[in-house]
Amino acid sequence: MAVASEVCEPNRWDVVLNDGSVVSVWADSAEGLAGEDDLLDHRFCKLLDVPFEHQHHFEIVGRTPINPERIIVTVAVFPRTSVREVR
Repeated sequence: MAVASEVCEPNRWDVVLNDGSVVSVWADSAEGLAGEDDLLDHRFCKLLDVPFEHQHHFEIVGRTPINPERIIVTVAVFPRTSVREVR
């Protein structure tokens, strides 16, 4: 399966879990980082070019309007209750 990602360098987040473990996540965007009042789980996404016949392998959370093969996919989700800090 040929999947192309954007040329731009993704952001890196270090997710510190409650047990002190650190997971590094490289992604284009993140949700659930707006502070204590943000009740969303920590979701990290990436912009990819994926042919239609392979898109069913991904959790698609968005598409670009000009190119429907360019999709936004979830690469990692951490339940809010399992995370001490995201930096």
